Amino acid sequence: MIVVTIPLIALSVVCDLVFCHVLQNYPQRSIYNRITQEDEFRNFDGLIRNNKDARMDLLQKELTLFIPTNAAFENYTKPLYSDMAFYHMAKACKTINELKTIPSLSSTKYNLPKLWITKTTDKLFINNAEVLPFNSNYVGRTRHAPEGHQQILHIIDGVLDPLIRIPESPQTAYDFMTSTWKWDLDVEESVTSFLHKVNENGMAHLFQVNGGNTFFIPVDRSIDTHKFRNLNKKTIFGHIVPNFVLFTRPTMRGFNYETMANDDKTYMVLYLEEIGSELHVKSVTIQGTTDNPTGHYSAKILQANIPVHNGVIHLISQPLGIKNKTRPFPYLPIIEKLSRDPALDTFYSMGDISGFNKIFTSHDVTFTYFIPNDYSWRQMKRSGLKYFENNVDLLKRHLVISDAPYTMERMLAITKSQNNTSFELKTTGGIIKIAVFQIGTSYYVKYKRAYIEVLRPNYECTDGIIHVLAGPMADLF
Repeated sequence: MIVVTIPLIALSVVCDLVFCHVLQNYPQRSIYNRITQEDEFRNFDGLIRNNKDARMDLLQKELTLFIPTNAAFENYTKPLYSDMAFYHMAKACKTINELKTIPSLSSTKYNLPKLWITKTTDKLFINNAEVLPFNSNYVGRTRHAPEGHQQILHIIDGVLDPLIRIPESPQTAYDFMTSTWKWDLDVEESVTSFLHKVNENGMAHLFQVNGGNTFFIPVDRSIDTHKFRNLNKKTIFGHIVPNFVLFTRPTMRGFNYETMANDDKTYMVLYLEEIGSELHVKSVTIQGTTDNPTGHYSAKILQANIPVHNGVIHLISQPLGIKNKTRPFPYLPIIEKLSRDPALDTFYSMGDISGFNKIFTSHDVTFTYFIPNDYSWRQMKRSGLKYFENNVDLLKRHLVISDAPYTMERMLAITKSQNNTSFELKTTGGIIKIAVFQIGTSYYVKYKRAYIEVLRPNYECTDGIIHVLAGPMADLF
């Protein structure tokens, strides 16, 4: 008796081929007919009903379709739009076992992000949605065999959201950083400080390169002067996991992934961890240097699973790999600093007499205060210069309340991201337009036609920062 053993992988492929061959020889309902006629697909049918191009793709092209369950649509809380249908249709025809052998698929609309495939021990995911094998692998044809094109339908438990309307070209992680406003995010955050450091260190190509990587990008409001200065090459390397596209559901918790900060001097790894109802990314610098010290670091994931052409992005609450600055005594609240500094007495007295200074009793907010020094007021008086508005309106224009302070470095980065033109800054007196430039070691604030030197930038206080200016942001006459 001869016993023939067949490797499991080979047997799986043979079964797939036999499965497809058998189905091809028996007329089946087309996938288009199933979607438009069966209650199981009523929500997806709603997506394509008014989308002529999507219907034509279903009727004519070879496709792999990933159809969310009705429950998945009901749990999806954002508005639906018909072009989302294209992000559930992939070129080529792939069974579940074939999907397990490839890293990604392209949508029928190529400029949409890739559909990223993750295989775990016993599950298969498309982006962050699980493929439900029981009702998947349905093979149909656009016409009866041998005519027409083959199609395969898989059922998934989540809606695939590209988070961006169909762009003019494939969007990489770098494209995301330069134009976050194009994406339909759940959080209103900007990343200009991190982008500025990426460009400054000549690292843009790392966020543009093809392939599949994971990018952890810190938002602006967490990057103070200390962290901005310490965002060096190695630190930025530590925010990229190469060759792995880590969507949050299929990624194992507590499993270390090597970052690009991996050489003879520096070795950094990342892992995901759930803390209560929040998901955090933890960074460990196992081997470091003076500029990149060893230690454990943590950041909350603010917006997860942003698919791009070259991987996935997670927006995080703060940079990784940078120790928090220890503040030496004494650090004072802004109002105490003003009351004790004779060089800032004019602005303090204006606020004290008008009652404006009471605003600094607010808690759980961060202030950025632009304060002209007393010497500039004396110079204005000698020159006979005046300003139109009353003192309270002038004070309001110089004060910003925000989640994080507007450091000079942050405003310089925003200016550069706007092609060195003015940007809008929301002050307590309304929106103003300013720009910040650096000449040598000095900063200048451009307000309308005036370039005002910053005599002392980023003076840190317990509730924000002060920028001491060589003149007020006002229309003088």
